[in-house]
Amino acid sequence: MLGSDFSSPGGMTAVVRMYHAGGLFDRWPIRFLPTYQRADVVNKVLTAAKALGRFMVWLGRGEVGWVHAHVAARGSFWRKSLFLALARLAGAKTVFHLHTGSFPDWYESRNPLARSLIRAVFRFSDRVIVLTPTWEKWVNSVEPRARTAVLGNPVSLPDAVSERIPGRVLFLGRLRETKGVYDLLEAVALLKDTVPDLQLVCGGDGDLDSLRGRAVELGMDDRLVLPGWVEGEQKAALLREAAVFVLPSYFEGLPVCVLEAMAYAVPVVATEVGGVRDAVGNESALLLPAGDVATLSKLLGQVLGDPELQRRMGEAGRRRVAVEFETSHVLSRLDGIYMELGMRQQAEGRHAAVQEA
Repeated sequence: MLGSDFSSPGGMTAVVRMYHAGGLFDRWPIRFLPTYQRADVVNKVLTAAKALGRFMVWLGRGEVGWVHAHVAARGSFWRKSLFLALARLAGAKTVFHLHTGSFPDWYESRNPLARSLIRAVFRFSDRVIVLTPTWEKWVNSVEPRARTAVLGNPVSLPDAVSERIPGRVLFLGRLRETKGVYDLLEAVALLKDTVPDLQLVCGGDGDLDSLRGRAVELGMDDRLVLPGWVEGEQKAALLREAAVFVLPSYFEGLPVCVLEAMAYAVPVVATEVGGVRDAVGNESALLLPAGDVATLSKLLGQVLGDPELQRRMGEAGRRRVAVEFETSHVLSRLDGIYMELGMRQQAEGRHAAVQEA
């Protein structure tokens, strides 16, 4: 299995960590090989080079029966495509798992040769896993011969759910313009005189100083909390305390943060991009076009001002996660994809060698 180092932030890494925590690596003889580490350029190159070297040794020994690659756009795509091509040449099965919501725009911005290579990767992969039916339609539209399968991102259902703090608005993710955080700051600023105890918590990394500066300009500096990147109990506490979770992003695949908020019975306001509509259904979220600050402010005010609406949306979201995205359900579907490709037989034949390594 190829992906980012477990210490790297982001939804794709969170998914692989959930696979591991959910027991997938116990049921299958999986070696996880990080091909990317969030660090300086030298360490990024070293990580990729070391991974490629180890991978080629394993291929040479005949120890690789199949490869499951978690892929984003840009460098992630080209890096993983090299590994997948080598695996196919060695006779291994290949699974291309597409995660990022920016992939269609990135694809369209490539030259004809690059687009043709991208389509070839789709076409020659034994399975292309996509996060939602919306993404499946897109992949099949650019490469009809791609053998696709839909697999949602896994989340765990916590025992303790919402302990809402009135007026608490929560965002989790990278603090950059394409995630809509500046739109969110402006939208919340429009409510500061009408919503008692209004507070915006943005958990994530990025240009915190720039966001603080914009908050000062909007008169929001005393209402903005920037705890940095959050994990574990700190993240769980923020989700429990949120009155509403907001993701005003311009690009998304199937955002794990939205699914986590739903699992904690937190109502969601989000932009209708990527697979967000597929994730939230019709009852757990209010959706809007990306970049529409006025509508974002209006919907936030609607949810913050109606505790009963918060309760209904939160309960609907938790029910949806329990049925569609709870970890054991998702991993059961992934087991099925593996077995459809004959991987059970291959895994049993190589189990002893992998365990010894």
